[in-house]
Amino acid sequence: MKINFWGVRGSYPCWGDHCTQIGGQTSCVSATLSNTQQSHIIFDMGTGMIALGKQLRDQGIKQITIIVSHFHLDHLMGLAFFKPIWDEDTTLTFYSPHLSKGLDLETTLKTKLFCPPLFPVPFQEVPATCHFKTFQTGDSLSLPNEITLKTLDLNHPGCATGYRLEHKGKAFCYITDHEHSADFNEAQMLDFVQNADLMVFDTMFTPEDFQTYATWGHSSWRSGVDVALKAAVKKLALFHMSPDYNDDKLLEIEQDAQRLFPNTLLAREGSSVDL
Repeated sequence: MKINFWGVRGSYPCWGDHCTQIGGQTSCVSATLSNTQQSHIIFDMGTGMIALGKQLRDQGIKQITIIVSHFHLDHLMGLAFFKPIWDEDTTLTFYSPHLSKGLDLETTLKTKLFCPPLFPVPFQEVPATCHFKTFQTGDSLSLPNEITLKTLDLNHPGCATGYRLEHKGKAFCYITDHEHSADFNEAQMLDFVQNADLMVFDTMFTPEDFQTYATWGHSSWRSGVDVALKAAVKKLALFHMSPDYNDDKLLEIEQDAQRLFPNTLLAREGSSVDL
């Protein structure tokens, strides 16, 4: 299994000299399981998805699975400019949680994002074939190619879902937009990510800044390290970093985290991890 990072920032994309090393696109991570077309799995649809779409188009990939953590704009804003969605020969299968008040991903795209005044093309006119699979968070799903996708409720305003993808003895956990707390399902979280080969974890803030932004639904790098240590995670990727942090600050955070958990890496746009 190969994990690729296409967007690693939270809240909004950033640009300029201060983020050239780490990157400035919002959340998008892909998992490639084999050379078959069905192996291309995308987690979240932030602006990092735009560059990924160009690569998939150039590779001729026509079957794509997209897994969405939640419906905040920084996790959806790349879809309209994702090249495969404008290709009538492409099939996209979306997996996403069911939210309260009757909202699901299909409804959100059709009535909120792909419609005036936000976007000129209605979703009904998208050329690609789109299938929507909605679940209740906590469900365990069976995907094609012997993939198991487990889901977990996260601590985030408006709800968010964490994922554990298991395939041929390897486990990848995608935990973003989550404010970790001993008072919010910590035992379930530790069990969920136990022994994962790679855990991508929301580490948006330093422990000091977290005090200012408590209740915003994000964690500090120290929380990510604590979870990794308690759950015997093999490798931790710091993710969903604040757009206000420059490269130097993020590299310092990476070093601080590595002192406590050496198998920590800072997710960098364009980088990958082989599991």
